[in-house]
Amino acid sequence: MNIFIYDTSLTLLGVIDDPISLIWTRRYWECGEFKLLIGYSDFARDMLAMGNIITIQGYDEAGQISYVAITKDEKGEQIEVQGKFLLSWLGKRIIENQIITKSTTELIMLRIVKENAVNPTNSKRKIPNLLLGASQGLGGTIDYSSDAYVNALTALETAAKAGKLGIKIITDFKNKNHTLGKSI
Repeated sequence: MNIFIYDTSLTLLGVIDDPISLIWTRRYWECGEFKLLIGYSDFARDMLAMGNIITIQGYDEAGQISYVAITKDEKGEQIEVQGKFLLSWLGKRIIENQIITKSTTELIMLRIVKENAVNPTNSKRKIPNLLLGASQGLGGTIDYSSDAYVNALTALETAAKAGKLGIKIITDFKNKNHTLGKSI
């Protein structure tokens, strides 16, 4: 199993091919998380820094490191890192303007992300290199109303659950961007 580590600009920093353990928890309509444990080396310590991006070979999702600890036991020193999948970035945004609409669940989800992270009125709220996937015509039509100033990830997860649509951010390492996608 190859684990790839990138910086925030999606420049490859290195590959880990011998982890002690990896827990990669994918959630259908919520943000997933990961936990990685590897043997200590200076190279691994430098790669596994806070904020760096991690993915597994063959996967289209990635996570961002938010916790790093170096521990020592009878087997020697180890580095433990934990983090959440990139969908968690939407948890750093709030819905500034209340959304009241009648539309498909999918279009509501795309609107939440577009207005609050991809093309917000205030350009400082834009998440760099985040794109919207094309609408696939998923989900039935619903009446939707969000509160103003609610967490955008919470609103997105609530809509996904209501419409039984999975969500994820797909990372394209070659083109160095991230796309909100659906997992059906």
